[in-house]
Amino acid sequence: MKVELVLIPSTKLTFDSEHLAELDIANAQFAIAAYINGDIDDSFKYHAQNGTLYQYIEQQLGLEPKGGKQLMFRVAFDKAKTTTEFENLRKLFPKFMQWVDTYKQQYGYKMFSNLLQRKEAEIMIDGLLPFLINKGYEIFTVHDALRVKQSQKEEIRNFMQHYFDEIGFRCSIK
Repeated sequence: MKVELVLIPSTKLTFDSEHLAELDIANAQFAIAAYINGDIDDSFKYHAQNGTLYQYIEQQLGLEPKGGKQLMFRVAFDKAKTTTEFENLRKLFPKFMQWVDTYKQQYGYKMFSNLLQRKEAEIMIDGLLPFLINKGYEIFTVHDALRVKQSQKEEIRNFMQHYFDEIGFRCSIK
């Protein structure tokens, strides 16, 4: 039987007889977008890097809770659209949306999310993971998150922040 690690809450997992904790990057795909393209809207960068992007969008556009995240994932993963919600987002973040629309037109709509996912893998798997393993930690990766021993959570959070600072990646680790 195959079990997806991502589907099991970290509080239900143990390793070496110790409960695991999760360290997650808030709105990671869009913090990565801000990392890739520094020429996008300052308000987008600020909220993406500080982990408040989805809530800010919900507040500005009058969306229900979780509506900001759902909208941003449609922006990242769907074809460019001219629906009201996309147009409202274009008004809120004109530079970001212009970049997304242009990228999708040039390379195909699937390639924008692919760009973000490749950069995420480069940061998390190719960079952060070996950095932490070389420091002696045993870590499980789940997309933009790490599952770590509860006793090492804050220590590893500090090393994550140090690594991200070294590469110039600004984000909120929760």
